[in-house]
Amino acid sequence: MQRYDPAVLSAPTDHVLPAAIPLQQHAINRITQVRHTMDSDEIDSLARKILAMGQLQRARVVALTPEEALVYLSEVNEIWGSNHQLGSMRKCEIGGKPYYLFVVFGHRRLKACERALEMKQSEGLQSTRFTDVYLCDIYFGLRAIDAITMQLGENTYVRPSLREEMDALWLLWRFMKRQRPSLRVGEFARKVGKRPDRIKEMLQFTALPDSIQQRIMPNHPRGSLPYQLVLQHARLAGELARHGRVMSEEELEHSLDVLVLRRVKVDEYRKEVDERIAALRGKQTDLFALFDELVPTTTATKRRVVGDKVIRSILAELTYLEMVHRYSVEGRIGVGHPLGEAGQSTEQHSPHSPARLTLRLIDLLEQVAPELAKELRAEGKPSRPLEASGARLPELQRVFEEVVAFAGK
Repeated sequence: MQRYDPAVLSAPTDHVLPAAIPLQQHAINRITQVRHTMDSDEIDSLARKILAMGQLQRARVVALTPEEALVYLSEVNEIWGSNHQLGSMRKCEIGGKPYYLFVVFGHRRLKACERALEMKQSEGLQSTRFTDVYLCDIYFGLRAIDAITMQLGENTYVRPSLREEMDALWLLWRFMKRQRPSLRVGEFARKVGKRPDRIKEMLQFTALPDSIQQRIMPNHPRGSLPYQLVLQHARLAGELARHGRVMSEEELEHSLDVLVLRRVKVDEYRKEVDERIAALRGKQTDLFALFDELVPTTTATKRRVVGDKVIRSILAELTYLEMVHRYSVEGRIGVGHPLGEAGQSTEQHSPHSPARLTLRLIDLLEQVAPELAKELRAEGKPSRPLEASGARLPELQRVFEEVVAFAGK
């Protein structure tokens, strides 16, 4: 067990002890934290900078008594689902008392300092700025909640990935909410140093299935999507769920694939989702009607508010689904079949299979669109795009009738 004399390291001030810990003693324990991934090339680059310039920014370490360390590891394990055991951790002495040291933030710097030491030993590199120690401030008696909060708020030079940050916020929120059910979003936001709207976004995003959350990762095989685009998808899915329509994971995947094909921009999709949510909350026609029973609106007020844009948006959805179907059949994309698996009867999904719902939607539009166009003309507000779009309905109907007929063979 390594022994340290606080008087040698520095005098502690307000339970903070500036320290220079020799790396060869391996006294600092590393456990699960917000940042899960580190790029080896980036670590090598940072190590060479440390050799040339020294460690410019001090890290933060927590020192815990054995009793405090047990509680700390218990909380870390509960938050992250890890299984760290005190018996596998290294112990040291500070001022004649036993402590366990854990990195709070500065994991990259610690790894880079260790790499710099390896370079000196293996490559014979020399450095007057790097003296084989890890510069840090030791805090005494922190809880796991405090450590994670620091990791979220103070890893500013090279931030953890957005997905890592979202995961950490979600897990910390669940842990603190279990401990105190009355915890509010605003209070939690202040605790972790984030805006309340960011926390609400996090809760929406992390409510999505993991496979959907993964779509923001670089080089995703189905096409990487911007976080804000997937977040808008989460907003819409959440609103549909509140109205009794829970989208399945497969439906979420397929609709994201459509967004990829459409090359939708974030601002455009945000406006589209805003309109859909407004329609749902106003109990107007559901713009995600491909998945739901549709009931025509009956009041002129609702028709005037959403009519033209609603119907044209639905027609656009049908056109994109028809394109996805055609590309899929031609083998030009590998996104699966959004309209019902070929060779599999849609009767087992009836009456809610996407293809059958689409046919009912087309039937509805054939009734509603002419009436709306007539009403708009009577009000002196004719819509040429609306009237022109009606010509697409018979063609779309033939496509989806073929889908149902083929799937039912």
